[in-house]
Amino acid sequence: MGSPNFYTGNDVLANVAIELDYEEDGCFVDDVFEQTKDAMESLQRNCEIVESLFFHRIVISTGYHNGIQMYFESIEREDSLLEDYLAYGCVYDSTNYAHTLQDFKYANKNAKRLTAHTVKLAAKREYKYLMNLFKQFVLDNKLGVVVGRNYTSRVVYQDKDIKEYFH
Repeated sequence: MGSPNFYTGNDVLANVAIELDYEEDGCFVDDVFEQTKDAMESLQRNCEIVESLFFHRIVISTGYHNGIQMYFESIEREDSLLEDYLAYGCVYDSTNYAHTLQDFKYANKNAKRLTAHTVKLAAKREYKYLMNLFKQFVLDNKLGVVVGRNYTSRVVYQDKDIKEYFH
């Protein structure tokens, strides 16, 4: 291959995928692709709606050559969150909805006010939740993890490598 198959940018925090060779396997590959895509989209919707992700975003995309990948990346908000809170008493998201401390699912519930520590702790807890969720998703759906960067990237499927990846 002359180019990498999956996106491996510096902003990617966890990257899972399955490589499928469309030309050799025919209809079976289409079924596996659709099932995997449906499972990924279901997980993505659940995280966005039920878990109310605030610091991270889940992205699903097809490989450049074949397969499908899902990864999550950080939305750089921590510093701007604190500034907004100090200025306005709440935090506004991209839809101009005003969030208070109680809206942050992973914030310390005993906290009385939003501080830099509270924001960082909430972001860290959300990250840990997503790492555990992705690990279980990979193991349940027989996916692999994308390791390496750019042209040296590849997908590994061994349980040992997967568990090490999600330390």
